[in-house]
Amino acid sequence: MAHRRGLRDRTAPQRGFTLIEVVVSLVILGLVLTVIFRIFSTGLTGLARADGLQRAAFVAEGLSAQLGASSTPLKLGDRLAGEADGYRWRIDADRWADAPREKVKLGGRDAVLAQVRIAVESAAGTRFEMTTVTLVAVQ
Repeated sequence: MAHRRGLRDRTAPQRGFTLIEVVVSLVILGLVLTVIFRIFSTGLTGLARADGLQRAAFVAEGLSAQLGASSTPLKLGDRLAGEADGYRWRIDADRWADAPREKVKLGGRDAVLAQVRIAVESAAGTRFEMTTVTLVAVQ
């Protein structure tokens, strides 16, 4: 009887995976994980860029608001530059080509409509630029 049991054990189908099946499944798993991580990495990079651009836009909007509230008016041809919150900024006030030529009074001075460009750049290279039209003093 012991002899029969030994024969049955040798002829019974074996269960489990072969080494080739395990290696192939690990390779497939590695490829799938690589693709998934690359997708997440691209998404995170895009989010970081959008966040930097949004912060630069906030700085530009703050500078624009400060221009309107400043006690010394912006003058036509002014070129201002500086740094704020880790961002470099530049403001250019140029004549607006489509502006009417009439002058108006602004704080006792003559003023005209001008095109004001505000450019903000982060240390990481994210750049935001906005253009607006506002009254500026004539020099």
